[in-house]
Amino acid sequence: MTQTRSRGIAIFAWAFIAVNAFGLLNIRGYYITYSFLPRSALIAVLLYAIAFFACGIIAAVNVLRLKEWARRLMLVMALLGIVDNIIFVPLTHRSIQNVSADQKLIETLNEQYDKLPQDYRRKLAMSKEAYVDSMLKTAVFVAHLITGIIEVGFTIIFGFLMFWYFLRRKVREEFH
Repeated sequence: MTQTRSRGIAIFAWAFIAVNAFGLLNIRGYYITYSFLPRSALIAVLLYAIAFFACGIIAAVNVLRLKEWARRLMLVMALLGIVDNIIFVPLTHRSIQNVSADQKLIETLNEQYDKLPQDYRRKLAMSKEAYVDSMLKTAVFVAHLITGIIEVGFTIIFGFLMFWYFLRRKVREEFH
């Protein structure tokens, strides 16, 4: 007897697969973001992220097969995603703040300023130092904004939507 799954289950499962696959593909980003941590802590964060994203994909694939254990694992992972944000977003923001002290980035911005046409520099009406400072502040602000909206907003909203959907009796009854 084949059991059909609702469209909502398929949508959530495929979205969970996509989000976790992106997370796995973005492991280098985690390395860069948390590179200020001691080496052992950085390795622990990377191993946790790899295990988390791999489990997410495994859970979502098995939710498509309507396995009850996978539904429960996805709910646990949604909760962990919310908790992770409470722990990791402050670390991410610390990493973003460190960007303004990155000498390589400052050198790049200095070179960019030097490459600006003379008339454009006059229109800017700011010194090289003011330009670099302004660009760094803008980059930090945008990074905080994006991190806040994507990391916190998406994870919390998606997590609560998953709880709302997968805890409904009609949906629970589809799993075996």
